[in-house]
Amino acid sequence: MTVGVSSERPKGWKKHLKLFEDLFLGTSKNAKKTHLLNPEFLDFHEDKAAGTFTATAVAPLQVVNEALGYRIELVLRDFQRHGQELRFTIKPRFEELTPKNDKQKKAWDQAREKAYQGSLRHFLVALARKEVTEQAFKVYRTSEPFFHYPRSWPLPPITPKKTGPNGRSR
Repeated sequence: MTVGVSSERPKGWKKHLKLFEDLFLGTSKNAKKTHLLNPEFLDFHEDKAAGTFTATAVAPLQVVNEALGYRIELVLRDFQRHGQELRFTIKPRFEELTPKNDKQKKAWDQAREKAYQGSLRHFLVALARKEVTEQAFKVYRTSEPFFHYPRSWPLPPITPKKTGPNGRSR
């Protein structure tokens, strides 16, 4: 006896996957060489009226960054976008890919250094070592109560659905 199970993705799933990848992986030159290997483990919820978008994963996600030479397995603990604010919590495990040759190894080393320079991690290391100025960072006092690290600015807008008198989409 053969049993087959099939499941169709919810309407809009591919659009939500694209939005998730743009927000989570980014849209940079390096991001274009980064691939989510198991997107089928993702579920999405979007509330256009509230301006929220959330993602959950039922299993660890596998990401390969061919630009920097990493494979990343990560547990997605939280992923929420509310308006222009993006927040996510992950538990990653990095593994270096094996370069095909010395040329690829050198290219990955250079790309990693370029990605590090000016990054949040670079700033925090410079701050801890009291080398902010030496590392060419400028720090300003602001009245803004939160630190916002722009991931992919500007974020694509979430537009509310138009609804009729019965509350359904038109």
